[in-house]
Amino acid sequence: MPKIVDHDVYRRTIIETAVQLFVTHGYGGLGMRELAGALGISKSALYYYYPSKEALFQDVVDAVVEVTVAELDAQPFVQSSFAEKYAFFVGFIQANEERYLQDLLILTEYARLRENDAGAAQMYTAVDNYVSAIAAFLGVTPAAAQALYFQINGVLFQRLLDNRRTDLATALAWVGEKMTKEIDGQTSESA
Repeated sequence: MPKIVDHDVYRRTIIETAVQLFVTHGYGGLGMRELAGALGISKSALYYYYPSKEALFQDVVDAVVEVTVAELDAQPFVQSSFAEKYAFFVGFIQANEERYLQDLLILTEYARLRENDAGAAQMYTAVDNYVSAIAAFLGVTPAAAQALYFQINGVLFQRLLDNRRTDLATALAWVGEKMTKEIDGQTSESA
């Protein structure tokens, strides 16, 4: 009797394994043969699901962004001051720093090696999804969320470079103070 395979579940398994492989070896350090070997399947089986390494990597990018955004969306929304929400958000980033670094490394590797405009469009979508999640969670404008997203990425890269000597909360405190002043100023103007 033929084996019944849930292709969506199997595709998800491939993506989950590929995330770790791309983090460890980088996009340029893996071929379809190595990916198939690590997955314990034939190269032709991998090609059945993904016509190219780039197609697989695009699904990996989508998956890491989707997980991060879903986790942020799942956080309890509490009616509190912006400063309290910001502090909670920074704590959330700290608690998930390793995965965010993995996400950032995967996105950076892909951006560095992408060969076409379709890859660039996917990066724009990934960034927009992160920014939208931050804006919704903190209740700020997309421009403010984008500035914060850029700051977070910069701090995460710095922590990677200096072996985590830069304190994430301290490095993000300045942005939080500026955003709090802006939010408080807008609130007092509308009152």
